[in-house]
Amino acid sequence: MTVSAVVRAPQDLEVLPDLAASTTDAYAIRDAKLIGETAAGALKGSPSGAFKERRFTLELLPLDVGKIDVRVFWTTRAGGSPVRTESPPFTVTVAEPDLGPEPQLKDIKALLSARPALWPWLLAAALLAAGWLLWKRRKPKTAGAAAEAPAPDTRPPHVIAGEELDWLRGSGLWEEARYKEFYIRLTDILRQYVERRYGVPAMQLTTTELARELRSLAADRRVISEIKDLFDRADLAKFAKWKPEAGLGEREIAAGREIVADSAPKDLAPDSTAAPKEGARA
Repeated sequence: MTVSAVVRAPQDLEVLPDLAASTTDAYAIRDAKLIGETAAGALKGSPSGAFKERRFTLELLPLDVGKIDVRVFWTTRAGGSPVRTESPPFTVTVAEPDLGPEPQLKDIKALLSARPALWPWLLAAALLAAGWLLWKRRKPKTAGAAAEAPAPDTRPPHVIAGEELDWLRGSGLWEEARYKEFYIRLTDILRQYVERRYGVPAMQLTTTELARELRSLAADRRVISEIKDLFDRADLAKFAKWKPEAGLGEREIAAGREIVADSAPKDLAPDSTAAPKEGARA
């Protein structure tokens, strides 16, 4: 079902739906779209004295029947760290499907008729494949044979992450105002670092799921908070009208280095305050 939401806020305040925080076992908010924005009037407490109305449509997927209480969370930001807030809850009623007085189960697939045994053919194919592989191994390699795949990078995770952050700092993405690409690359570097450091599938998890996994591994709470704050700011960059502060790119690279330094093994942890390499750009 589709739910409409109208957000009234000061002109200078960004308000975005937090889908991960709003999803529960009873329902999921699968998508949110900004369909309109209007600026008009005055609102007490706004530095600019004006407010804006932003209209969203939320795609709500019920996962239960009966009355379901729905709570929608939002992330707000006006120059500082993101803050989570909640709109007034509402209730939806989901009726049970009508299966009739005598419901009957139907086969998902039609019954299959018996077929001749395939194992003799499969065995013959396996023997042929084994013979071909044996011949392939004993065949002399030619000079033009394809090069073997590169060996996996066995350096410590914090060393790999530090090198990738150096590359991102000198990539020019921030100077060219390609903020979305910058944040995608920055969060990918940190997710890959977390996968190598803690052994969790960080590339496949939402920010909320990743924080939950790290808490279950007793990771440093400060590191979890730093990752959550940086990833929340990265989500804001996905909206085209977002304009970052001057010099924020340099501070985001520094925040990434701090996450790596705070979470690396203490006897191997890099110095997050170390000066960047000469010639690197921010």
